[in-house]
Amino acid sequence: MKTWWIHTVDILIFAGIVYVFYQLIRGTVAFRILIGFLLLYPLSWLANSLHMVLLGPLLKSITQYGIILAFILFHPEIRKFFIFIFSEDWIKGKNKLWQFAQAGKFEVPDVSAIVEACVQMSGTKTGALVVITVKNELKNVVQTGIRVDAVVSASLLENIFYKNSPLHDGAVVITANRIVAAKCILPLTERDDLPQQWGMRHRSAIGITEISDAIVITVSEQTGKISYFRKGVHIENISKEQLYNTLEKELLKSEG
Repeated sequence: MKTWWIHTVDILIFAGIVYVFYQLIRGTVAFRILIGFLLLYPLSWLANSLHMVLLGPLLKSITQYGIILAFILFHPEIRKFFIFIFSEDWIKGKNKLWQFAQAGKFEVPDVSAIVEACVQMSGTKTGALVVITVKNELKNVVQTGIRVDAVVSASLLENIFYKNSPLHDGAVVITANRIVAAKCILPLTERDDLPQQWGMRHRSAIGITEISDAIVITVSEQTGKISYFRKGVHIENISKEQLYNTLEKELLKSEG
């Protein structure tokens, strides 16, 4: 009896699971951990082939219990994956898995509107925290805030961060060219080498860029200075022209 079709289905299902999990972790620190974890296998083979008496047995022990270690390392991502798959909408028959897998297509937001809003808020010393997602949409961060789902515009951003607005505390998350949510909570960095005058806004901006590929812009309500954050590093007191050029360069690179 020919079983080629069974093997084909097996491969397709496995590839689908791998692809969806990749969509979940791409652009996060978990993806970099996964790459490093997978590199242990060829390193283990090489070390044992060369009869390295210390490194060989160590790597062999780690790779032998790879599945257990993977569940420990990726526990949050695996939990989110199963919650997503077995959500109420999925059980009701909505094909959310396909929608989730297709969610990674990147669209450049309106850079001019974002820069204009930041410059205006800088002039009035209005505190702001703007997160622009790239590959990872930060769904866990979006869930901590209030859904907005509106096209990016300078006036809307300024109104959100206006000091009497109920949404001004926390971060705004922008995905593609839409303001997805406001009043979002970001993780704080644990670094102790940052300027002492930095408050929660700047520390959370550093924090989210340490664990994702997001771009963050802050406006200080004390000084009005605009700062740019990416991959755990920052440019403080960035000019309007520099901010515009940096955003365009980074976002266009991500689009490609």
